[in-house]
Amino acid sequence: TKWGANLWVWNAERIYPGGNSERMKPCSVVFRNTHAAPLVLEFSTDDQASWTAFSTVEPGGVAKSDTYPYHHWRFMQDGKVVRIWAVPLGLTTKTLDSRDAPAQ
Repeated sequence: TKWGANLWVWNAERIYPGGNSERMKPCSVVFRNTHAAPLVLEFSTDDQASWTAFSTVEPGGVAKSDTYPYHHWRFMQDGKVVRIWAVPLGLTTKTLDSRDAPAQ
């Protein structure tokens, strides 16, 4: 069945870009909106080819997620990128303010 096929794929060792065979370890992240307006938090698991809305974070609010190295996250406001961040290899926890990461 399709479910069984997906189970097999996701239980396999994940390989990093560039062929690094080190096991992927999850990273627990808290995203904090330090702006004066609500921001939309989005993520990409395909090197920014596509983005998925994750949460709207109110001013002073937070969103939490477990994620993996090489995933990308971004704060958006009115359709424009405010901040973007890629999960680095080896990170296990992080609190990321909306003003921390470089804008694109």
